Amino acid sequence: MGIGNGSVTMKLLVTNPSSRLSREISQSLGSSHDIELASGPFEHGCSTNDLTRNVDVVVHSLENEVSLDETIMLDRAMRQTYNLLTACVEERVRRFVFLGSLAIMKGYDEDYLVNEKWRPVPTSEITMLCAHMAEFVCREFGREGRIDVCSLRLGDLQWEESIDSTSMLRGDDALQAIERAVEHNIGDEHILIPKSALSSGRTWSIFHIQSVPDFKEPRFNTRKAQEMLGFAPEGSNL
Repeated sequence: MGIGNGSVTMKLLVTNPSSRLSREISQSLGSSHDIELASGPFEHGCSTNDLTRNVDVVVHSLENEVSLDETIMLDRAMRQTYNLLTACVEERVRRFVFLGSLAIMKGYDEDYLVNEKWRPVPTSEITMLCAHMAEFVCREFGREGRIDVCSLRLGDLQWEESIDSTSMLRGDDALQAIERAVEHNIGDEHILIPKSALSSGRTWSIFHIQSVPDFKEPRFNTRKAQEMLGFAPEGSNL
């Protein structure tokens, strides 16, 4: 990790290069950081350790190809996420950012303003189940205290064309949130968690990320991300 132009320059590993979001992350952060894209599979052993060696931050998302066998999708979500995190711990990666989904919180009534303290209510739909199980793996590593793990529960991504979603997330807002999660307090020994939690060794944080809908309140509360990460979605008045 070096210093360039007064800011921290890091080596980032971004998974799921076939997704538009990963490609946009590479373009958005590529001018400030050294970025490598990796598609997996992430097996236990030397190949995954080699990928994560000398990496500062890993940004991990799932390949949700619904045409694949469900067993393969669950394997990628659980075992391969576990392998990737294991390699990150062994290679002393500073931070692991998991790009999850607000879909696992949509089981609540739409009139509720749901924050990160509410329990996930996933269905058995395969992409939702994969997001939930991968986040569970990340949470257990974060609670062990050997690596800082941050889960961004992203809303439904909107790029050029408008979408009808109660958790709509504009592409620019998503990229801003990811950049904040990657760079926030990276020079500190302990990163996203409050000082009161340091004695317990917990290095696990969850943030809800969605844009501000037109003419109405967002369904999912993003105040925590705004206050702790400095996330400022377009149209926000906080």
